[in-house]
Amino acid sequence: MGRRWVLSAIAVGVVAGLLFAIFPQLDLAIPGWFFDPVRGNFPLAITWFPNLIRTIGHWTTWLIVLAAGGSLLAKILFPRTKALLSPRIALFLVCSFAIGPGLIVNGILKPTWARPRPVFVQQFGKQETFEPWWKPGGDCRSNCSFVSGDATEAFWLLAPASITPPIIRPVAEIAVVGFATALGSLRVVFGRHFPTDVIFAGVIMVIVVAACRRVFLRMDDSKIERSLERIGDSLRHHFARWLNWLRAASQRKSRDGRGDPHQSDEKKRKEHASRGEVLGDTDGIVFFGLDMIAQALDRGVEELDRED
Repeated sequence: MGRRWVLSAIAVGVVAGLLFAIFPQLDLAIPGWFFDPVRGNFPLAITWFPNLIRTIGHWTTWLIVLAAGGSLLAKILFPRTKALLSPRIALFLVCSFAIGPGLIVNGILKPTWARPRPVFVQQFGKQETFEPWWKPGGDCRSNCSFVSGDATEAFWLLAPASITPPIIRPVAEIAVVGFATALGSLRVVFGRHFPTDVIFAGVIMVIVVAACRRVFLRMDDSKIERSLERIGDSLRHHFARWLNWLRAASQRKSRDGRGDPHQSDEKKRKEHASRGEVLGDTDGIVFFGLDMIAQALDRGVEELDRED
């Protein structure tokens, strides 16, 4: 994905933006084709097959994101192991998703625009006021319409498509655009989004993916790996210190709770029984376990220090 993709997305955004700004009723007319005024609903919204397509798109996106995030997390937790996925690719996938669907769409646009969904506006039998795409500050309070989250996630699949082998990359990218457009169109058919919600979701994600690709795929894998290893070593060191502190605090609490050392075991047993407790050495087992874990982590930190 290069300059051509970005320029094409901007051109689509400008043309669609002007068209739907001059004729805002188009945003109502298109979903209106699929509205049943007798029943007062969008009947295709409850059809299982279109919803299956939506579910497939949703889980495909999340599986890829979780795989990339899991690779980065595994490198942090196990710094001396080889990364499961190229760190720059994993970082590109995770960050493009976090910036696009995460920050821009759900963090900024949806709450700022507060555009009601078609299914909730007055033109389709509900109470909220229709707002054109360019006007923020609608009646919606949460999970609003502009832009489409489902379409954004589907268009994000351009990120993994853009790192496929060059021989199949154009086909993969075009297939993603076709799939995302179809999924976004289904959301319009369901009465859950206006056409402009889907169009601008695609425009935004093309620009975000292209920008992130330009930034993250130029990074050096070895430098990213060293940074992840330092983060992992630091977390391991601080966790060992926290565990040592917890062990010491637990031991102090145990000593304070033992009471009179000359008190007979029989008397202790009776006191515990009167409180419904069982006298045992469970604290000792816990402390022993903490000791073993802390000592193992201490040895690991010492080994890391010697390696440095």
